[in-house]
Amino acid sequence: MKIENLSTADIIANYYKPTLGSMRYSLAGVSARVGPGLLIDEPLIRARIDRALASSEEAADLQFQWMSKQRLEPLRRQGVMNADNVVDRAISALYDAADTPRKLSPTNPRHQDAEALLSQLMPLGPGVITSLRFEDEHSAVNVMLRRLDTEFLPIVQRLSLEPYIEELREANQIYARELSSLDNTGITHAQVTDASQIAKDDFFAVILTVWALFLDDKSLRNQILAPIHEQNERLRLYYQNRKKTPRVDPGSGEILDDDENTTSEAELILNRQLPDLSAMPTPEAQPSA
Repeated sequence: MKIENLSTADIIANYYKPTLGSMRYSLAGVSARVGPGLLIDEPLIRARIDRALASSEEAADLQFQWMSKQRLEPLRRQGVMNADNVVDRAISALYDAADTPRKLSPTNPRHQDAEALLSQLMPLGPGVITSLRFEDEHSAVNVMLRRLDTEFLPIVQRLSLEPYIEELREANQIYARELSSLDNTGITHAQVTDASQIAKDDFFAVILTVWALFLDDKSLRNQILAPIHEQNERLRLYYQNRKKTPRVDPGSGEILDDDENTTSEAELILNRQLPDLSAMPTPEAQPSA
């Protein structure tokens, strides 16, 4: 059954799941038909279209932020791992430097200083600290640095450990910056899906509003919604053949190549690559009553 002949009870069920790109394209086509001097001048439909376009752009913005976060997350995680390795080496270097005097006679003051220091800070060796989770290790190093700067400062000076401590301090500061880069976008997948659903709701609100206002004028109703019906047919064919959600160019309505390197719908929308309305056939304006 053609969508143009559906009853109101069937209409929403017979629209194929639109994507942001397909909604953007078809809404632009409908937009070109609604306004002064166009096919129909109806403020309510105009307001619905404007709202749907705005919510689709907001959804695209959140989707783009989410995709960027997903792309950057492995790089950020690698940065944290690299910083963690540097801190691990600095902890081990400090331990080795402080441990060396313990090779002296137990009666040697330097041996005693080293023993006093390490028995308090790293009694089981550096591995206890370096094996901690990222955030826990960073916190443990901060605590250790505070103790080295205060209660153990005289021993640090006698054993000449300042270069090792400063190296550890600098490494831990870098560690903190890398850790703070994780999950710092503030965007969640739930926000993305919610925005996408709002965009779809607003899209279908345009359709339902046209149906409500022109329930008895099938010809005019179908002229107004023609861009949506045409795009729906394109989606129908794709879903039947490919069984998955397509990526649609919001500027042309065409299905994008199934390639990971293809520019996403969200990026195209945010780059303002909107349809060439001059290429869209626009019905003549209806005569005034």
